[in-house]
Amino acid sequence: MKIRLWYFFTLILMFSTLLMADIIDHSNTEMVLSNMGSLINGKGDEFYPTITADGSRMVFSIRPLNKDSSDIYMSIYKNGAWSLPQPLTELNTSFDEQTPYISSDGKTIIFSSNREGSIRPPKESGKVYYYTNDLYISKLEDGRWSEPEHIEGDVNTAENERAPSLSRDGKILYFSRYSGNNIEKSKIFLAKLSGDEAVDVEPLPEPINSGYSDFALMESNNKPGFFFSSSRPGGHGLWDIYFVSFIDGKFGTPINLGAPVNSDSNDLTITEIGRVVFFCSDRIGGNGNTDIYTVTLSPKIFRIPDTGFIFSVRDQESKAPISVNFSIAVQTPSKDEKMAVKRIEKKSNAAGMLELKVPAEAKGIVLDANDEQYEPFRKSYIPSPGEMKKEIIILRKYKLEDVPIEKAQKKITFRTIYFNFASSEIPMKEMPHLFKIVRMLRGNSSLCLKITGHTDSRGTESANLKLGLRRAREIKRVLINFGLSRFRYKLISKGESVPSEEYLTTGRHRYNRRVEFDIIDCENIDDEEEIP
Repeated sequence: MKIRLWYFFTLILMFSTLLMADIIDHSNTEMVLSNMGSLINGKGDEFYPTITADGSRMVFSIRPLNKDSSDIYMSIYKNGAWSLPQPLTELNTSFDEQTPYISSDGKTIIFSSNREGSIRPPKESGKVYYYTNDLYISKLEDGRWSEPEHIEGDVNTAENERAPSLSRDGKILYFSRYSGNNIEKSKIFLAKLSGDEAVDVEPLPEPINSGYSDFALMESNNKPGFFFSSSRPGGHGLWDIYFVSFIDGKFGTPINLGAPVNSDSNDLTITEIGRVVFFCSDRIGGNGNTDIYTVTLSPKIFRIPDTGFIFSVRDQESKAPISVNFSIAVQTPSKDEKMAVKRIEKKSNAAGMLELKVPAEAKGIVLDANDEQYEPFRKSYIPSPGEMKKEIIILRKYKLEDVPIEKAQKKITFRTIYFNFASSEIPMKEMPHLFKIVRMLRGNSSLCLKITGHTDSRGTESANLKLGLRRAREIKRVLINFGLSRFRYKLISKGESVPSEEYLTTGRHRYNRRVEFDIIDCENIDDEEEIP
C-alpha cells in the first residue's frame, strides 16, 4: 500500500509561531486585500498561482478537501473576469502535481510531482517513508500540452524539489529543495538551463537563504529584484513574503511586504501583473484552507528607506566638531532567536559627522568612543526601521599627569567589576566604573595591569576557570578600545577558588562573579595569560 504523502501546507502548520517585531510597517490605504472568490477558491487548498505576462492565463494547484494530493488547473481571464478553473489533464496523474510555473509567453509549464519516474529516496528500516517530488517540464504544442518530461541534469535528487520559476530571459531556473518532510529547512537554488538540462546547481547566498525555511522565489516583472517567502525572524506569522532588490549583481536587504499581504498565518508565492500581485494564504476568513488573494501594491513599499543614525560629534569645551574613532556593536536577531553582535570601526569626519546605516531588523547599537584625548564614552541607541535618526555626541577632554609606578601602586585603587551569571559580557551598569579606571590609567603607559577573573561556585571547576579568563579578556579588550593599547597586561583566572569577602559575609554568589585589578611591576610580566 502506498505510504500516505502529507501535503506540505499541513506540515508547516506544525512549526512554532515566530513572534517577532515587524521589520517595516507598510500599512497603506492603497493596498486593499481581495479574495478571488468562490469561483477560484474552493473548500480545500488553492495555491502557487503564476500568470502569463499578458495577464490572460493563470495556473495554480488545487488540493480538494480531505485529499492527499493536488492537481494543476488553469483559469482564463476574459471580459474582465477569471473563468472557472479547468484541470490540465495532460499534466495531472493520480500522484501529486503542484507548484506550477507558466512562462511569460504561456508556452512552457514547469511543475513539481512525485509521479512514477521521480527519484526516490532509499527506504530505511524503522523510519517513515516519504515520496519526494521532482521537477517536470511540458511545452504547449498545437494547442495541447506535451507529455511532461523529467528535467535532466543536476536539479532532481532524492530530496524534494518544488516551487520552480524562470528568469525573465528563461536561462535560469529557480527552485526550492528540502529533504523528506523537513520543509522548515527549505533552501532556494538556481540552475542554468542548457538545452533540456539544468546544470551548475547552487544555493542562493544570504540574504535569500537564511537558515530558516526559504521558499518559492519569483523574479519581479517590473522591479529589479525578487519576491520570495521565508519563516525568518521578524515576520508576521509562519511564512511571510519578502522583496529583495538585485542591482549590479548584489542583493539588497530583504523587505517584509507587511500587511495586508502578510498575516499571522502562511503567506506565499507572489506573481504580479503591473502593480497587482497574486499570492496564496491560509489566513482566517478564506473560503477554504488556503486561498488565492490579490493586492494592488503601493509603490511606497519599494522606496526602501535607510535605517540608522547620523551623529554629530562635538568637543564639550570648544563646541567644535571633532574627528574621533568609534567602536560600534550592532545587535541583530540570530537564528536561535538570540541577539548576534557585529562589531565595526568607524570615524567621524572633519566636520564631526558620522553616518551609520544598519540592517532594518537591527534591535540596537552601542557606541564606544576610542580616542586618547577624550574621556571614555559609551551609549546605547535603538534604531527605528526606515529612519535615519540624528543624534549629538559631546566628548570631554581630560588631562592626567604621569604617576610613577611606586606612587601608582599606593595611590591608584580600582573598584571591582561585576558580571552576570555565566556571562563574560560587561553589564552596562558597570561601564561607568570601568571608565573611571580608564581615566586613572590614561597618561600612564609605563604601568602594567594585572586583571584577575573570578566566578561563583556553580558549574565545574574547569568551566569556571575558562569563564574567569573570558571575563579578564573582555576587560582587556574594552581597555584597549578606549586607547590603552600601549599598556601591558597580565590576565589570570582564579575561577571559583578565591571567594570574595562580600560573599563570605552575605552568602550572595553575585559578589564572586567579578574581575579585580592590580598595578604591577612590568618586570613581573612573563606570560600574558595564566590559569593555575
